[in-house]
Amino acid sequence: MRTNDLSLELDIHFLSQSQLESDLLAGDDFVQWSLRFGCIVFDEGTVRRALRLMAERQPWPNVERKRSHAAKSLELAHRFVATGDEDGALVQVRTALSLAARARLLSAGVFPLSRAELPAQLLELGLASGAHALARTIYDSPYLSELADAVRRGERLLERAREVAPVDRPGEDDRAEHALTLRSRRAQDLHQTSGHPSGREPRSSRPAAR
Repeated sequence: MRTNDLSLELDIHFLSQSQLESDLLAGDDFVQWSLRFGCIVFDEGTVRRALRLMAERQPWPNVERKRSHAAKSLELAHRFVATGDEDGALVQVRTALSLAARARLLSAGVFPLSRAELPAQLLELGLASGAHALARTIYDSPYLSELADAVRRGERLLERAREVAPVDRPGEDDRAEHALTLRSRRAQDLHQTSGHPSGREPRSSRPAAR
């Protein structure tokens, strides 16, 4: 089997059927994301049963767990920025800001899509500053001062997530339709407005991972 054309960021996760269903009902957003948007290569019935369970029970990811995970990641990002390591800081800030965006979206009743689609979802909620900060870490090479500001924006996303009251989440069909609609859009405005105000070229292209 050829693997040289696979992304270096590819991770393999193995779960038994019982663990899959347990994580699904416990609010694991990665499991739900995989079931909602993943490509099924082979299934002996485990995935179909999990999808049926999700349709029947309609579990929602655990917002508090995601918020806690994001807060720890933002703290680590702050420490990375303080070291002066631009490459390491960029990776960690991008990860932390993505987690903060997911927590904020979940608290608003919006299911997060892939990392590259998160900025557009934040814009849908009117969170332009967080959206553009995340887009910069995905597509560009911000200076350390910009990364430090991105960490602060991530912290504000979490603060605003706490202020959101429980909302009626859209139905399963509505969420699926909304996801397809967002996937069909290209966030060209973010890509264009994130730009390079300093004129500095990006160090490398950024993968659009979850």
